[in-house]
Amino acid sequence: MTYDKVKYNNEFNKQAYDRLNIQVPKGQKKVLEEHWKSLSYNSLNAYINDLIKKDKEERNMELSSEEQFILNRFRYGNDEEKEKIYNLALEIDKDQFKRKIQENKQSNETE
Repeated sequence: MTYDKVKYNNEFNKQAYDRLNIQVPKGQKKVLEEHWKSLSYNSLNAYINDLIKKDKEERNMELSSEEQFILNRFRYGNDEEKEKIYNLALEIDKDQFKRKIQENKQSNETE
């Protein structure tokens, strides 16, 4: 029995990786290729993985998982969910504003 490198590689890739197919408008493929090459990436795959990694790091640094969940519900939820979250945010802002005023008053009184 002979060793079939192509078959072996295909089987390995099938087990080790998920495959994604994307569609872009005609002519955009060349633009994307020129872009990732100009940034010294070896492949479009490497560029996309790096973009996703950086995006996740940036978002995770800014928001907790609970905050990200709420933001995603606001972005992608139905209109009723968006309105509830918006109204809740307004109430929280009012409460925080009132607390800040009280804190400022108290700090001014002690000075």
